[in-house]
Amino acid sequence: MEELTSIDDRDDGWEISPPDAGAMDADMLSGLAPQFENWDEANPHAVLMVRRGKLVCERYFTGEDRAWATSLGRVTYHAGLRHDLRSVTKSITSLLFGIGVDRGWIDDLDDRSFHSSLNTRI
Repeated sequence: MEELTSIDDRDDGWEISPPDAGAMDADMLSGLAPQFENWDEANPHAVLMVRRGKLVCERYFTGEDRAWATSLGRVTYHAGLRHDLRSVTKSITSLLFGIGVDRGWIDDLDDRSFHSSLNTRI
């Protein structure tokens, strides 16, 4: 089994750093792969970890997938595989807004001028 801490150089723009170079525990991270593989309810497609702008972990899994409510069966995920991301987009957007609020980049999510500026940018 491929270790969670292994990263292929895909020339995709990510600078790569071994986990132990960023004060992360490589042994602990490699132990996560079996946990994710055995977590059927989560059905993860991939786990990627970034620390200080560098990719430290990248691991893909095999599991059930659907596209527009149509079963695709068991899929072996990889970096080049495109798949349906509709639901995850909402989670990522809310995460980014939470980071923006936490860092003071967004003062008030209820501010109408904020919503107006979003609509003009989209």
